[in-house]
Parts: sequence; structure tokens; C-alpha cells
Amino acid sequence: MEASGGGITLSGGEPVLQSAFLSKFLPRLKAEGINILLETAGHYSPRLLPQVLPHVDHVFFDWKSSGDASHLQDTGHDRDRIEANLCTLVDAELPFTVRLPIVPGVNTDSGDVALISKRLLSLGVKSVSLLNYNNLWESKLSWLRSERQPLGLKPLALIAELAAAYQSHGLVASG
Repeated sequence: MEASGGGITLSGGEPVLQSAFLSKFLPRLKAEGINILLETAGHYSPRLLPQVLPHVDHVFFDWKSSGDASHLQDTGHDRDRIEANLCTLVDAELPFTVRLPIVPGVNTDSGDVALISKRLLSLGVKSVSLLNYNNLWESKLSWLRSERQPLGLKPLALIAELAAAYQSHGLVASG
């Protein structure tokens, strides 16, 4: 860790749900000069995140869907808590990266891009990191005897196309 300048990544499940423990544990890590990255999807009570933020150096915040109805359909819950927590993060002026996992058919058409861009910009987010669509599951379709067909997408081409689309809506996009 000393040679690489690395640190510790807190990731899921959802680490913020362990905020009582983390608020006691993380100051010890910080006292040792250890860099702390928090990966979160933001779905928890808005009272929990402020307990953890003072002890982390950077946050990866995963944004998972576009419109209100589609978010409920795709994730099983509304996004009120997620948006409240993202606003807390924006207001904290702590370095963070909003990451958008690319899911073909869920957040890849022009309407999705426009909705996501508008929503993130309205919450104070200026940039987004596009996470490459992972097509490894497609190789398991025959083994699972699934009737689903591979999507046949070229992940890197899709990322470049979507990054340009997000940029046309005012978000800095990388992938």
C-alpha cells in the first residue's frame, strides 16, 4: 500500500448502512494516513451519510436509472433517498464521481440520456463516469438454458457514443 499510494475501498452491499461502525473505525484509518474511498448507491436514510463523509477522501456514487417510473421498475424503490444523499454529497464539497453503469435497454437511448443528464445537472452534478456494459453474462445463456439472446453490443463503441451524447446535454462524460 505504501508503494502504490493505495488505500481502502468501502463497497457493497451498502457500506453506509454500517455508519455506526464506520464512524468509529474510519478515524483510526485516517490517523494512520490511509486513503479511504466509499462506493455507494445512495439508497439509505439521509441521516446516515453525514456520519461517514467526514472520514472519507473520495466517493463513487452509482446512479442506476433514468426516469421516476423506470427507476422504480428497474430497482424496486423510488429514488427520493438516493437524490437526497447525492445532494448531501454535492453540498459536502468532497471529491466524488457519479458513475453510471451502462445497461442496454435501460439507460442507453436518447430519451434516457436526456432525462439522466437533466436530473443530474439539476442536483448539481457536472460530470459522469460511464461504466462499461459487462457482456460476460451472455456466455452463460446456453448453460442456463435461457431463451434470451446475446445483445451483440460492442461495449467500447457504446461507451464512446454515450459519452458524446451526455456531453451534448452539458455533462462532462468519460468512460
